[in-house]
Amino acid sequence: MSLRLLLAALLALGAAGPAAAAEPAKHRFTELAPIPLKPGPNTIERFAPDGRSAIVTLGWRENGNAHGYDLYLVLMAGNGGMPEVVGFDTLTKDGGGFEDTIRDDPHTGEDVVRSVRFVRGKIDGQPGTFVFVAQRGFDPEEGIPGPSLVDYTVYRLVPGEDVGTTSDMFQPVETARSATRFCHAEKALLQQYGLPLTRSYAGPDTADGC
Repeated sequence: MSLRLLLAALLALGAAGPAAAAEPAKHRFTELAPIPLKPGPNTIERFAPDGRSAIVTLGWRENGNAHGYDLYLVLMAGNGGMPEVVGFDTLTKDGGGFEDTIRDDPHTGEDVVRSVRFVRGKIDGQPGTFVFVAQRGFDPEEGIPGPSLVDYTVYRLVPGEDVGTTSDMFQPVETARSATRFCHAEKALLQQYGLPLTRSYAGPDTADGC
C-alpha cells in the first residue's frame, strides 16, 4: 500500500462514525496567519518551510449562474529551478485523487458552501504552510442557504513521494466534521480553527452565518 493510500485509510478511520461529529482537532495548530491573495498571480516569499517562494494564481471561473468559483494554481521551483505545479492530494475514503488545482464554492457569497484558505502557522509546534478547507453539506429540504454540517480538511505542504504526484504537494493531515450546523463555510473555519473572516465576507453577523 502506498503512503497516500495508507494516509487516506487512517484519515477515514479518524472521521468515521457518529462520534466524529464532536471530535476535537487531532493536531494543535498555532500562530495561524492567512496568506492574503488578490486576483491574478501572487508571489509569496518564503512560501515553503525551506525558504522557497511560490506563485499562487487566483482566477475566477465564471459559470453564468450562482455556481462560479475561484480556482487556485500553485507554482514553486523544483529541483531543476523551473516552476513546477504543486498539487493537492484529495484521496479519501470516498474517492478523489490527485489534483493540480483547488477551488472554492462561494455560491452567492452570503452562503459560502466551500471555503479555501492558504495559511502559514505551526502544527504541533512545527512551522508549515497549509490550506484549510471547509465544505458544507447539502440538505435537499433546506437547499444551499440552509444550515448544514461542515467537513474540514487541512492540507500541509510537503515533498512529493509517490509516483504520479508532484515534486511538492499539499497532503491532508487532518479531517474533522463540525458538531453544529453552519450557513457559511467561513464561519465554520472561524469557530473550528480561529481563522478570521475574509474582507469580502458577506454573510450574516451571527456565530453560524445563518
